Amino acid sequence: MSSVPAEATVACKTLFNMDIEDAKLLETIGVANKKRITVDRFSSYKALERLGLVEITYCWAHQRRDFIVAKTKYPQLQEWADKWIKKIAQLYHVNNERIKHNPETESFKIYDKQIREIINQMSSDINQPYPHPHQVSLMESMKKHWHGLTMFVDNPEVSMDNNISERMLRSPVLGRKNYWGNHVPWAGQ
Repeated sequence: MSSVPAEATVACKTLFNMDIEDAKLLETIGVANKKRITVDRFSSYKALERLGLVEITYCWAHQRRDFIVAKTKYPQLQEWADKWIKKIAQLYHVNNERIKHNPETESFKIYDKQIREIINQMSSDINQPYPHPHQVSLMESMKKHWHGLTMFVDNPEVSMDNNISERMLRSPVLGRKNYWGNHVPWAGQ
């Protein structure tokens, strides 16, 4: 059986109301109906995927943030990172237009073709040689997560990001931090 990070126990309990040891048993028999989750690249989710419990789609907002960090941390990468940020914005724009239409319509098919062209160009750009170590690292990460990043292409019902979920969690998370709810029981109440 595969090794599972300790934090995966919380994700397993939250998503499946199941102990991680029970999930490890399921790994040997397989799960018929996997949940599809749109997430960041946190190892707990990857562990649930290895156990066969979920199918992961990765969040483009998190991917975009990597380029923002790159241009901030390495000013010499600003132009390159800005190009990627624009590509991602274009991807969002075309997909937002695409999902306004029924998949059987000509309008949908036009936008769908554009999405696939953008994704193909991105895939080509990812596989280019890059001189800066941070560029190499970022592209390697994209290659590793590409299947999950592009799941929305063939599945228009899949969101490109998990922004809505993260916005809903923002107040409780900030409150826990600001009101010391993670240190004493009374504050959590």
